[in-house]
Amino acid sequence: MKDTNEQHPPAEADEASPRTGRRYQEDAAAEADEEPKKKAKQKRGRRRILPIWLRLIIVTILFAVSLVIGLIAGYSWFGDAEGYDVLQPSTWQQLLDFIQAND
Repeated sequence: MKDTNEQHPPAEADEASPRTGRRYQEDAAAEADEEPKKKAKQKRGRRRILPIWLRLIIVTILFAVSLVIGLIAGYSWFGDAEGYDVLQPSTWQQLLDFIQAND
């Protein structure tokens, strides 16, 4: 068996070795200098053009507009009626009466 306490000779400090040599030491020193700068930038956070609350409001409005457009288009194409009639409360009352009558 091999003795695990055996010491290996140190690697020569040449440019070919990836973890030794002057170039690696310079890169490591440069990374160590940049480390505090990166952390300071990361702590500041990301600046958003539109805040999240504004995005939620915009998405809600777009959803409502697309729902109304879909109701008008579907009622006029498939229902063979005037598209804006779908926005009348009497249309919805008639629909609710039809649903409740089948119970």
